[in-house]
Amino acid sequence: MKVLLKVIGIPQGQGRPRMRIVKTKDGQIKPIVFNPKAGKSWKDAVYSSAKHFAPTQPPTGPVMVAILYSFSRPKSHYTSSGKLKKGKESGLVAQRPDLDNLNKATLDALTNLGYWRDDSQIVALLSGKVWTDKQPGAIIFITDEEETIWGFLQESIPSSLPRFMKEIEKFKEEKS
Repeated sequence: MKVLLKVIGIPQGQGRPRMRIVKTKDGQIKPIVFNPKAGKSWKDAVYSSAKHFAPTQPPTGPVMVAILYSFSRPKSHYTSSGKLKKGKESGLVAQRPDLDNLNKATLDALTNLGYWRDDSQIVALLSGKVWTDKQPGAIIFITDEEETIWGFLQESIPSSLPRFMKEIEKFKEEKS
């Protein structure tokens, strides 16, 4: 399976479960856990975009997912003449919503559609947030082809791993 999806909408992160303490009519104090509605409209957008392409049988093996979220630039990024302000040139979104919450909402919607049986099957996940001058949303790539997954892992991790290990050694030396 190889699937490429385009979701149009404003990406929203999954809200975290909340707890409230209530006093019952008989005087007992009980905790009540509830899920906020945050992220529901985004999950609905993912569901609507992805439902027609969902596999008839979910894969049982490893799955890789890559997601690129895009957000409309706020007006505050532009000058009155419509040009980007100095310091706002980066296309990377380094603000809320948090990437892990975006991934949670998106992956939950795809899990419910049967793109895999369980989140534990996701062995590789690449995601990012960028600004766009077009429609906000996301591009999602999903595959269960092991050759593609291994290729991605071999291309991505080894190239950065030696630099990472050098940084760890440098950090250790500075602390001793």
